[in-house]
Amino acid sequence: MQLSGELSKVNLPNLLQLVRTGALTGKFSFQQGARYAVLLVADGIPVHAELEGIDGMDALMELFLWTSGTFAFQEEEVAERRRSVVDDEPGATFEQILKDGLAYAKSTRLLADLGVTPATVLAETGTAVSVAAQITSRPGLEHLDGKRSLEECLGHMDLSRREFVTTVASWLADGLAELAGTDEQNNREGVALPSWVIARLKQDNADISQAIIDMVIWVDRVKCWMYQTDAELYEVVKDLEQITGINLSAEYESDGEIDSEAEGSQDAFLPPSPPDSSTDSPDPSQAGQSRSSPVSLSGLGMGNRVPGLFGPRTRFFVVDPDKNQPEKKEKPDHS
Repeated sequence: MQLSGELSKVNLPNLLQLVRTGALTGKFSFQQGARYAVLLVADGIPVHAELEGIDGMDALMELFLWTSGTFAFQEEEVAERRRSVVDDEPGATFEQILKDGLAYAKSTRLLADLGVTPATVLAETGTAVSVAAQITSRPGLEHLDGKRSLEECLGHMDLSRREFVTTVASWLADGLAELAGTDEQNNREGVALPSWVIARLKQDNADISQAIIDMVIWVDRVKCWMYQTDAELYEVVKDLEQITGINLSAEYESDGEIDSEAEGSQDAFLPPSPPDSSTDSPDPSQAGQSRSSPVSLSGLGMGNRVPGLFGPRTRFFVVDPDKNQPEKKEKPDHS
């Protein structure tokens, strides 16, 4: 007998009940993306399971969580040496296996809905509960202090994933434990923002996490724009150098020299004066002087340098008034 299909249509509990009804012996193969699992049954009873490096009852319980993927069943003889499920719990009946698997899936969904992970902080409720709930509660509840994570509180107990899930879910379902306050959770995750920062972020988005994500995206965009502006401005300066024949991209070795030069010549760099309109026929020497006068970044409305705008190689642009300054000539008197 051969069977195959999708787990979204026929889940594991239904498959187990099917082979149990027919007392089938053979091999199940499960695949979910890159994940692969094997389940062997003998006379309709699961006897061996393998899944991602684990086997036995833990592997079988994990298969109850698979709600998607494909399966295939092939009737064949089962080797006697592959009996990991039976070895883990020799007295487990088919009904008990099915019940435990369904309970494990329910507990896993509960923790997922509450967002509980090993990094979550839980605290005892301190409220009165039934004596039966206290007696049947799983061990480890006394280690919860509302400050340490579940991983820290229960790490010494060496619980498997299945034991961890069922233990924590039972505490929450029975009202013996609850999630710690928001402040404790935030501190645990290392999030500590001043109140004014939070208020500013909420102006953009009430969801703080999304506001931070949006801010990071915009910062990256601004960086890209600045790099692009850097490159374009560099090309503009190089074009001006070719037109005027003036070195506009001199570099200084120290910031002190840069600042002193800038402070001493901030007002010295002015754009070239327009031609004298009162002159009917301008002197050619004046026209040449206008074309060759120093062109500073002050004339572009950007001051004599733009700190922080350029990359590591081109730190700034500055015009040195003592270099490449054409000799001024006396203006002819036409009066």
